[in-house]
Amino acid sequence: GMKPRELLMRRYWRREDDGTY
Repeated sequence: GMKPRELLMRRYWRREDDGTY
């Protein structure tokens, strides 16, 4: 299922990928 924690983690990962912490 889609948990709220996954959304937060995905957001963090996306930021890391972008390079802007």
